[in-house]
Amino acid sequence: MTRSRRLQRIVDLAATVERIAATALVLSERQVEECERQLQQMRSYRQEYDQLLLGGDEPVGAQTLRDQRRFVFRLDDIIAVLEHKLGQHRAMQHQRQVAWLRQHRRTQALSDVQQRTARGELLRQDARRQRELDDNYRMPDRLG
Repeated sequence: MTRSRRLQRIVDLAATVERIAATALVLSERQVEECERQLQQMRSYRQEYDQLLLGGDEPVGAQTLRDQRRFVFRLDDIIAVLEHKLGQHRAMQHQRQVAWLRQHRRTQALSDVQQRTARGELLRQDARRQRELDDNYRMPDRLG
């Protein structure tokens, strides 16, 4: 087996690792998008609820007011948790992006080495064939 073929196996393995890293990156991006969507939804609910509380002209009992405040505080807690979760997802996305980029560069470098090696092998093979042709061409002259 030629060196370029052995290197091609290594390039193929590196490309597989790169695809796995790309898949992980896409998953992280989806998690960030989903978390952003949930956070936006909770913020929207919070804003709507604030408008309902501030816009009401009807008198509200003390128990109802406490329940409404408790609900708003619960929404605030959920928003804080989602903001924290979003930060974690973004950090993971960044890590996976760096890992994919590193693996992509490694795969490209290995591919470049493999291609240069294959070209070198072809040039040496062509030179060897040319020497053989030259030797065969000269051989009848020596006999005669």
